[in-house]
Amino acid sequence: RDRHGPVVAFEVILEKNPLFFRSHKSFIVNSACIAEYVKSEGGYLLMNNAETVSIAPDKVDEMLRMMQFIKRQ
Repeated sequence: RDRHGPVVAFEVILEKNPLFFRSHKSFIVNSACIAEYVKSEGGYLLMNNAETVSIAPDKVDEMLRMMQFIKRQ
């Protein structure tokens, strides 16, 4: 059984909403709630509520492009 099944189910629901981003196989984040991208320690996201969320190395460029788009609006 796929351990990430519930995440996949939410990803399908949220895929049309440009604010949501799958940062890692275990996480979907609301990009409006990202406070900072921290490059050290393998890279992670610091959220507005001070929680940290993993980001997969192959997702960093996509996340940075998304954040630039959001800042311009």
